[in-house]
Amino acid sequence: MIQCKKSRSTMNLVDIPGNDKIRYQCLEKWRDRISALMFIVDSSTLTSNITNVADYLYWIISDPILKRTLKRILIVCNKQDIVNAKSSRAVQSMIESEITTLNESQSSQLKSTSDDNIKGRGFIGSPDKPFKFSNIKCEVDIVECFCTNSDQQCNINSIKSWIQGC
Repeated sequence: MIQCKKSRSTMNLVDIPGNDKIRYQCLEKWRDRISALMFIVDSSTLTSNITNVADYLYWIISDPILKRTLKRILIVCNKQDIVNAKSSRAVQSMIESEITTLNESQSSQLKSTSDDNIKGRGFIGSPDKPFKFSNIKCEVDIVECFCTNSDQQCNINSIKSWIQGC
């Protein structure tokens, strides 16, 4: 349980694993109770993982239940202490671009299938424009952070502030 200063309430913090085989099952278990979500991205390896990262985030924000319950998303660009880490601006741009591509492919796929896994998932954002986080209903914030074991340095103040602002 975490205490939220703004609303003077508590919240449950649930860690959804990043493993492809189990993350969707875990998210399905909690999705009708999720109002805020922290989405952590390894910003040092994003270039090689952008399709997987964007696909999972697309799945989250296009889910019919989460569209109703999810009010806030924090995209955390982790590992900013690594030299080749992408900045929050670059992460945002890369994810938005990839979701635009997913929008186009999912939109055409929806027209030609009856698969229950994608039923109810449609175009997110504005159909006539490239995808932007600013065009979806829930609030999206993007922050940079790092935490290292070797010298016990951490830069997670923006995450703490976001959690406390619930």
